[in-house]
Amino acid sequence: LDQEFARTSGGTLLTATSPLAMAAAAVPGHRQARFASLQITTSEDVVPGVYIVVLATAVSASQGGDEVWGCAVNRTGRDEGDGPVNALLAALADGRLVDAPLPVIDRIDRLAERALNQLHVRHAAEQAKRDVEFEALRDAKLISLEAQHERKKAAIENRISTARSRGRNERSIELFRNQLRRSEERHLQLHSEITMQAQPEIHLEPLAACVVAITTEGASQ
Repeated sequence: LDQEFARTSGGTLLTATSPLAMAAAAVPGHRQARFASLQITTSEDVVPGVYIVVLATAVSASQGGDEVWGCAVNRTGRDEGDGPVNALLAALADGRLVDAPLPVIDRIDRLAERALNQLHVRHAAEQAKRDVEFEALRDAKLISLEAQHERKKAAIENRISTARSRGRNERSIELFRNQLRRSEERHLQLHSEITMQAQPEIHLEPLAACVVAITTEGASQ
């Protein structure tokens, strides 16, 4: 992040949009450690190797709340799927993370950027899926609302017709008309609430960028 240090030491200067910089800047002071070089041994179905993993909090990703998403690339920048991410999260949950020296990796900033881009691709796909589900649910609610309203309206109108056929006075019929007006008002209110309901959005918050050396149980890297 320091231009002068990068110039004199020959290090890589990170830009403000680098996932490493974003992860560091996005967390509160009491949770500053957001870059790590780690080693884990796992029984997960993952190819042993060194991976660059970017993690992010997907806010409102599901009905249950927030989720942690991650993407991993290898030294060449190839997307390695969910295996390394799942292994990392499992090791984190079990307390099996081990600090390791940072290996020499060419263009590590670009590799982290590529992993972050994969997260954005997933974000776009999940948001599109959420939009379709939301619109389908909203349409179903409107169809159900219209059906219920039509049934109630028909029932009240049938009462008015029956009252007239039996020679009821206008005061009795007016009570039914008031019911019909209240039903219309309630229907319009519910229709407006459904159509104006805010569409849920998923937000990504950078969480961590890690270099992870993975070995499998019974094998050496």
